[in-house]
Amino acid sequence: MSFRIFFYVVVAGFFADIFLNVFLGASICAFLVIAFLSKQAQHFLVFVRDKYPIIYFMPLFLAGLLVYKILIWLTGFVPHFYNFSFSISWKILWELVYNGAVAALVFWIYKKFLGAVVSGRQLSLFQ
Repeated sequence: MSFRIFFYVVVAGFFADIFLNVFLGASICAFLVIAFLSKQAQHFLVFVRDKYPIIYFMPLFLAGLLVYKILIWLTGFVPHFYNFSFSISWKILWELVYNGAVAALVFWIYKKFLGAVVSGRQLSLFQ
């Protein structure tokens, strides 16, 4: 993992920890895990010239969001493991659909207006 990714993870995790009701450092650790997992997933993905790069983006985004939710949920049970139960509720499914739609829209805007500026197939963050 490069220093740039580590810096982005620390900054994003710090602000997420400030504005969310979680333990300090929980979001930083969750983002580190997600960055490592997405780096490993991109290592195994074969990027070919295609018309629809959103097919690569959306599963990685939704998986990262779900992993983040699960990791943050787990940090809430660290002090008392006896109250451990997990279920996927409609709220989590609605958040995945809502955030997926917003991410797809932002991805489309990025590709439409800024995609021509970037010459490579990947963002420099994950190279």
